[in-house]
Amino acid sequence: MPRTSQRRRSSNGFTLIELLVVIAIIAVLIGLLLPAVQAAREAARRAQCVNNLKQLSLAGHNYLDANLVLPMGLWFNGNDGLPNCVGYHEGSLFVSLMGFVEGNTMFNGYNASVQYNLAQNTTTHRTGASVLWCPSDPRAQRLTPAGYKVTSYMGNAGTYNFPGSTDAPPSVGATTQTCPRYSLLARYPNGIFYWVSKVSIANIADGTSNTMMMAERAYGKLIQRDQDDWGWWSSGAYGDTIFTTLYPMNPFVKLNAQAQTNGIPPAGDKLTAEGSGTPTIYGTNNSIAVQAASSYHPGGINAAFCDGSVKFLKDTINTLPYDNNLGYPIGLTQSTTGIYSLPAGTQWGVWQALSTARGSEIISADQY
Repeated sequence: MPRTSQRRRSSNGFTLIELLVVIAIIAVLIGLLLPAVQAAREAARRAQCVNNLKQLSLAGHNYLDANLVLPMGLWFNGNDGLPNCVGYHEGSLFVSLMGFVEGNTMFNGYNASVQYNLAQNTTTHRTGASVLWCPSDPRAQRLTPAGYKVTSYMGNAGTYNFPGSTDAPPSVGATTQTCPRYSLLARYPNGIFYWVSKVSIANIADGTSNTMMMAERAYGKLIQRDQDDWGWWSSGAYGDTIFTTLYPMNPFVKLNAQAQTNGIPPAGDKLTAEGSGTPTIYGTNNSIAVQAASSYHPGGINAAFCDGSVKFLKDTINTLPYDNNLGYPIGLTQSTTGIYSLPAGTQWGVWQALSTARGSEIISADQY
């Protein structure tokens, strides 16, 4: 065979060094491109989350047009034969909104004449809707061991999480009150959704563009116990479908693990860590992380406002200083009747102000 042919064949391959160089270049390119691809995917998920909140807020306005008020956050059905003031509550604000987001089957399938967790409502509980799930939170699509679908979104209760289900009045239209704390606690709620709330546009004195209607909750970041017991989309309870700004946004990055799982302390107690989940005068028996707004989106959360807009609120938003070990605002005190108050001269931060419907705060867009 001619030598020229031998030389031609020997020059067709790559050396080991050349292969290693090519592999190294490919690895560098992957390393550079992967974050960009992940960022693009997160941007798409965040856009879908914004769209979900937009649909839900517009459903709220459609409900408002039809009923002149927004849905009740939770209520007690006095006609179902259950006793008063013992912790029962009925369906969520999202059940009321399903008829306005092409969820007529879920809305029509809910039997409001009986207690929400009875067998007549099983089908509704086990049925979910993509509009209730943030795509960055895939755990929110699960079915809990108790047979409930969950949600990534919650209604805004303001700075208070009472009255609660243990303060339940006899019925929605009751003229007399047999639960002793209800008359006192019912004066304090200042958000959009709470016990037997009936908020109209006229009630949002701070302005619809400065008052949150709903926000996210990173369901998949909750501890397993809380994932199993809370976040049920069809349940009208603080922690299931209602949040409070008493606690900081994204407690997973602002509070330590113990503070995130703290329960509400007993009435009259100094605000110390409890964590046992014991029901209290507030009507809640869940943890701080369950009742706080949170998100998988880096740097903040999406929130729907009462004017129909959806805004991204940054983690750096002005708020009250919190005790990292307890999870409560520093200096917060609680009376024996269950009412808590701030130290003299202290005001709520912008985070809290955006949750109040009539707090008389003046807030500019550059503050959040």
